[in-house]
Amino acid sequence: MIHLAFIYWDPNPVLFYLPFLHVPILWYGVLFALGFILGFPIFVGVLERFFLQRPDFEERDIKGECPHPKLIAGEKGKSQLVKALNAWLASDDPLEEPLPKRAARFAACSIHANLAVRRLKLEQMFADGILSLKRQAVVLTDKLTVYMVVATVLGARLGHFLFYENPSEYMRDPLEIFAIWKGGLASHGAAVAIVLALWLYARRYPVRQLSLLHLLDFVVVPTALAGALIRLGNFFNQEILGTVTDLPWAVVFGHAADHSLPAPRHPVQLYEAIAYGAIFYLLWKLSFRSKFLLNKGKLLGIFLILVFGFRFVVEFWKLEQSRLVSLPLTMGQILSIPAIFIGFFLVIRNQSKV
Repeated sequence: MIHLAFIYWDPNPVLFYLPFLHVPILWYGVLFALGFILGFPIFVGVLERFFLQRPDFEERDIKGECPHPKLIAGEKGKSQLVKALNAWLASDDPLEEPLPKRAARFAACSIHANLAVRRLKLEQMFADGILSLKRQAVVLTDKLTVYMVVATVLGARLGHFLFYENPSEYMRDPLEIFAIWKGGLASHGAAVAIVLALWLYARRYPVRQLSLLHLLDFVVVPTALAGALIRLGNFFNQEILGTVTDLPWAVVFGHAADHSLPAPRHPVQLYEAIAYGAIFYLLWKLSFRSKFLLNKGKLLGIFLILVFGFRFVVEFWKLEQSRLVSLPLTMGQILSIPAIFIGFFLVIRNQSKV
């Protein structure tokens, strides 16, 4: 049976040019940045829900005196104020202050739901004196974003050259490594760099029993969404091509990045984008359940199994990108195997935990 029509895809990779400077802004770059932009509030929400698992007050939560006689009642100093806040939190005072829907939903995710509700109500009542958990999450995420951006870009770019390019080529022009607008970012390199960056971050900003594994658990939620957007960017760049097929949804790339001749191919970029989007939704929903927030490594394990498991399978419909291997498995599959095993280890290790 001969198919007379396939999907023809040949967009301009440039979305627009900056006025006066004539600098091209690529679809790939915009989607890459969008991953971080959308990931910021997602990570803040996950972190806030984690903090609400332990809704008591600490001295760092007091940003000034709370001008409320019922609360401070002659007590002085932060430590006394913290004791008063925690005493009120554990008391039978109903605190009838209404709670917004978002806050109520987040509080309901806590294993101490009643205390979490009271904590959020107190933050609302004494906004000038109490540093809210959400604000703390925003500040920490703001600092973390810098680490994540640098690690993702450098790690993914270096990983591409180490795993997929011949060293003799990029050693002739080392500055080519920094030309990220040309594409060529390896997710495996980014994964290693992100772990190192989070380790440094956890050492520099220790807070509320937030361990490295907790950070990795929470980071993978927006990371899955970012991966989906990056694969859409690859689709606009006409790179990471699939093998030739006669399926009706095959895509013919008009100007493939590797200069391949136009032919109907598996749109593997879209396969991955859809899969990573679905994985993001699953992880995001699981992040509302306390046993996944508190069980260190569980969200990370699920992420590694699903993302790199799918990556292993979809590689069968991809053209080999690496110039360094000539094996039955692709470089992407070889690099995915350790991640899958680590994922299973983390999930099995946590089966008997809360």
